[in-house]
Amino acid sequence: MSKQKYITRTLTLPNGKRKYIRGKTVKEVEEKLRQAQREVGLGIDISDETLFRDYADSWFRLTKENNVSLGTERNMKAMLKNHIVPVLGDKKLRDIRASHIHQVMSNVSALSHGTQARVLQIMRSIFGLALDDGLIIRSPVPVLLKAGGNRTEETEPLTPEQEKELLEKAKGLRIYPAIYIIQHTGLRRGELAGLMWSDVDYDANVIHVNRHAVSDRHYRPELVDGAKTEAGVRDVPMPLPLVAYLKKLQSTASSIYVFPNSEGGVYSQAALSQLCEALQRRLDFPFHLHQLRHTYITHLFESGLDIKEIQTIAGHANEQITMRVYTHYRKASRFADTIAKVQAAF
Repeated sequence: MSKQKYITRTLTLPNGKRKYIRGKTVKEVEEKLRQAQREVGLGIDISDETLFRDYADSWFRLTKENNVSLGTERNMKAMLKNHIVPVLGDKKLRDIRASHIHQVMSNVSALSHGTQARVLQIMRSIFGLALDDGLIIRSPVPVLLKAGGNRTEETEPLTPEQEKELLEKAKGLRIYPAIYIIQHTGLRRGELAGLMWSDVDYDANVIHVNRHAVSDRHYRPELVDGAKTEAGVRDVPMPLPLVAYLKKLQSTASSIYVFPNSEGGVYSQAALSQLCEALQRRLDFPFHLHQLRHTYITHLFESGLDIKEIQTIAGHANEQITMRVYTHYRKASRFADTIAKVQAAF
């Protein structure tokens, strides 16, 4: 069987290099030549041989590493490793087409909306930088391509009965102080882990949130000045029952931390999760610590605080986050009123 013969044309690039354009037919090679000339005219280096995996590594180091939280770094690396690089990694940047992007998204179609959205955003960001660098003429990520999948269900606040059961079942467990404190302050898990007794201001009846705990690259707990967001550095009012509880707790404390681990140090995320699992085995309903924060914010709405006040106390980066909780709260409370009205009608 004879080998397929190719027609070749030569294009001299601005840097003096020669680019060989090949095609099976005269029409094909002439079209490729015109496309190459258009790209050169737009300043694109068509001699570039950069592979996607190498450029993605550069993109991460230049734009993300040390600029986002360690948790976000790990999440992005996982998205690249598990979902994007297996499809695009060995392809040249210039050779990637919309069909390849659709393949990536098809492979993650069974995953959550959040995961799909992060995968899509990472690809948009990488090809956006490649466009700015003059390596491609346009991004292969279709503008109208959207993430599918099911959205994460809204966190449900605990009912009064569940809150009561939670405190009762947590008694005698190491996690009890965490439950009580978050229930009365809405602190994030990392903020509680990094809370020191010097942050508890009994004179002003507030807790000063000045730092939070994160996991380092080896998943060990590490204290970071500031908070998860700029708005997270804040003063949280202490209800009087919490003041009394903390004073009693401090009277027997031997650590600088309000909620220390067994060695008097900072709890890791993994250790806190284990404490929650021990508590979960005693409960008749699913529970996670963030649910307490959501419940706390709901209580603030029920007490008549306005959106701005709650945003400040909760340490939300913007009002939209607070509004999401408020919208969920209003929907639930309105439906409860509707049920009561229907029952009254009969």
